[in-house]
Amino acid sequence: MERLITAMKRPGFSWPTCPEGGAGKPGYDQYADCRAGWQPVAGDQDYDHGRSGELSRCSRTVRVCNGRTPQNADSDRKEDTRDGITRELLGRNSCEYREYVARPLRAQPYYFDIKSEQGGTERHYFDLRH
Repeated sequence: MERLITAMKRPGFSWPTCPEGGAGKPGYDQYADCRAGWQPVAGDQDYDHGRSGELSRCSRTVRVCNGRTPQNADSDRKEDTRDGITRELLGRNSCEYREYVARPLRAQPYYFDIKSEQGGTERHYFDLRH
């Protein structure tokens, strides 16, 4: 691995591929999947990691009213951050709010997509740290 990392730093390095084996160039995906029920969304400059436009946060919509007056209905827009979750109530009479959390980072962000015997593609993640 150390020789590979050294070679990657040299100008003109080209990652070796093996088309016959069904593997192409490696990819990079720094973010892990969001928890069940959450969707990846674009982040802001204000969050711990990620640049604006990257899908660096996870979000979900929560319904809270059930026929009652919304919580925190004293303003048109309310944002509250605790436990690492940002909650955003939009509108004075809204029964829904959005929750945002930083999207987890992958321990192994590099990957190869390799053709499987069944005809699909399997993604295999790896890391270059030593």
